[in-house]
Amino acid sequence: MPYLDISLPIHNQTLTWPGDPKINITTSPPGEDNAILSQLNIGTHTGTHIDAPRHFIPQGKTLDQFPIERFTGLCHVITIKSSSPEITLNDFKPELITPNSRILFKTKNSKLLESNKFNPQYTSLSIEVAQFLADRQIWLVGIDYLSIEPYNNLGHPIHKLLLAKDILILEAIY
Repeated sequence: MPYLDISLPIHNQTLTWPGDPKINITTSPPGEDNAILSQLNIGTHTGTHIDAPRHFIPQGKTLDQFPIERFTGLCHVITIKSSSPEITLNDFKPELITPNSRILFKTKNSKLLESNKFNPQYTSLSIEVAQFLADRQIWLVGIDYLSIEPYNNLGHPIHKLLLAKDILILEAIY
């Protein structure tokens, strides 16, 4: 089975969430032993990252508490052609989603990630789709922007709904 790297490259211009630390990569000139050292300063939600239940649920699991099978393997890539702000059940074939699967949504967001300017008009999951995925007991859901949830969604209900069911959230996939 081929493996594909869907992670964003990290460099000083990589897009970050408003208010998160900016990326700072510095490289020293060669030292006496000709070694070049780099220093990387980033926030934990920089680039492609996984949200674990502990992100919003105080007693939730951390990433190291999940078996490796949750993170790797076959997945369903669902291309969303709609340009609406939220993905709904009408945007894909729900009957194809099975328990213990990994679902990745590819949207118009992929183009937004190429900019170094945050765009609050990205496509996110609707609460309806989040509930459907939680009910189907999937293992992981991913999206191609910095959040799976609409910008400024008070209380983070989509994150909390998925994470309460131990569904890992993969954000900023490329």
